[in-house]
Amino acid sequence: MEAAVVDDAGHLHMGYWKGNDALKGEEIPHDIDGAQLVSPSTTGSLFLSKGDVLLKAPSLPQVRWITPNEPNIAVALLDVLLDLEKGHVIEGTFQVEASDTLIFPAIGVCLEEKDQRGTAVLFETWSQTEIGTLYWSDHPRFVSRDRTGFGCATVAGVPCRETCSYRFLIREGIFEIYLNDLLVQTFWAKDLTGRIGFIVHDAEGIFSPPRVWKMSL
Repeated sequence: MEAAVVDDAGHLHMGYWKGNDALKGEEIPHDIDGAQLVSPSTTGSLFLSKGDVLLKAPSLPQVRWITPNEPNIAVALLDVLLDLEKGHVIEGTFQVEASDTLIFPAIGVCLEEKDQRGTAVLFETWSQTEIGTLYWSDHPRFVSRDRTGFGCATVAGVPCRETCSYRFLIREGIFEIYLNDLLVQTFWAKDLTGRIGFIVHDAEGIFSPPRVWKMSL
């Protein structure tokens, strides 16, 4: 369930209903040290810093608005396996910083599928949020399946250098995601492995260790 939220400009949004916290059952411990870079090492790097994951994908030598489909992408997966039949609640924070002053960065969270791909939610810094398929084999790429832009009722993008919170409610192949407690989208995915991960496009991203609970259903 969602709650009605009116922002400072008088716009109505759907937000996280605190009653949903009743879904949080047993918390699943996991070690952030097990985070692993799964995209080719030439595209990015992963570091652990003060308990956080620092994921970097330096921008490629190009002009982004001329070649908009060629961002540099880095993908990291966490060492935690979810029981999707039971369902889980996942909460964490991230912050994105541009690696080049001429290129707009993006940051996001993904759900691993089979064959080196996943369903990803990408928060872009040009007032747009996309959900789509992320491929991280030899040449990482993102194919959009759903897009929310400027002026839409749902969350559209994130600002640079600002810590944002995200929240997943996922069971089987259906998930609901919130950004800063505002509803982004309810979506679906298939062939999920149960692993979750982080992504950055042309950016440096700082991710806190997410907290994970089994749903108490």
